Amino acid sequence: MIKQQLVIIQTTVASDMDARKIATSLLSKKLAGSVHIHGPVETHYMLKGKEKSDDELVVRATTQAERIIDCINDVKANHKYAVPAILVLPVGGANKPYADWVAEQTTK
Repeated sequence: MIKQQLVIIQTTVASDMDARKIATSLLSKKLAGSVHIHGPVETHYMLKGKEKSDDELVVRATTQAERIIDCINDVKANHKYAVPAILVLPVGGANKPYADWVAEQTTK
């Protein structure tokens, strides 16, 4: 393992179609090396003072730290939620061949 400048951009969406739209957009614009879609997961949250829960899918995109802002903007542009949860998760390290591959896939 080596220290890399990789991050995971994570969000949740309501449907397979929404998840695939975000994944396709990120990949076609070379903003992510890979996108994983997980779920469904059960999400609990507060909305207008009431507890709510929904089934959602988790979308996780691996990218270079220098592409964070571009990725966030692209996810926002393709997201249906008024206030999407878009998280940037640091990657503590990665094997060099994978990190190099992500860099190759996400270079402008």
